[in-house]
Amino acid sequence: MPKKILILEDNEEMSKFLSELVKKILPDVELFVFPSMTGVYEVVMNTYMDLFLVDVILDKSVPGDTSGIRFVEKIRGVLKYEFTPVIFITSLQDPKFYAFNHLHCYSFIEKPINPGYVEETIRKALRFPSSNFIDPVLFFRRDGLIINIKSSEIVYIESVNHRQHFHLINKKTEVIPYKTCGQILDEIGIGDFIQCSRSTIINRRYVESVDLVNRYVKLVGVNELIAIGITYRSRVEKEF
Repeated sequence: MPKKILILEDNEEMSKFLSELVKKILPDVELFVFPSMTGVYEVVMNTYMDLFLVDVILDKSVPGDTSGIRFVEKIRGVLKYEFTPVIFITSLQDPKFYAFNHLHCYSFIEKPINPGYVEETIRKALRFPSSNFIDPVLFFRRDGLIINIKSSEIVYIESVNHRQHFHLINKKTEVIPYKTCGQILDEIGIGDFIQCSRSTIINRRYVESVDLVNRYVKLVGVNELIAIGITYRSRVEKEF
């Protein structure tokens, strides 16, 4: 199976250089190239990446921008990307200590670029084995039938009219007989799901942004904002 690599780089020339270099190393590679954060989260949640090449600064119009580091912080919170190698592209010195110690960064590509070093760094990073991530499957009984749902496909769960609505990444909604949020969390048994109100559970994998002041969560691919209950605000704050 071809390796899948994501390149997150706002500079077109650098992005082209990295793409060509990766194709030289792995001719059958599947590349996902983005100049900004737009659309990135949805892709990485639906396709497993074997390597990330991430520019630390993705928006030079913002003073002190380190959105590349913020992106890696988020993917490290996703079970399947806990140990996926990340190579940062930067001309900054300060982020190194933080990235190595807190984000388990594999290496840095420093500007100005040394092509030989870059190639060797990518080759070594690709020696990491592909993830053995197992996607837990949830089973529910509905009308005498067994419904199975992969946990990674659940964007959020909400209680409506005494039934639980599972909103999935493919835009489908599975409705099961009522269970409390506590019962569902007990059955899921993994740390990606967070209760953010009395009636709603969200999957951290699909969280795009969190506004604690106005108490809402923006999820990838979901138009409406998900409210954070007053009594759940501190709980959500700890998670993010």
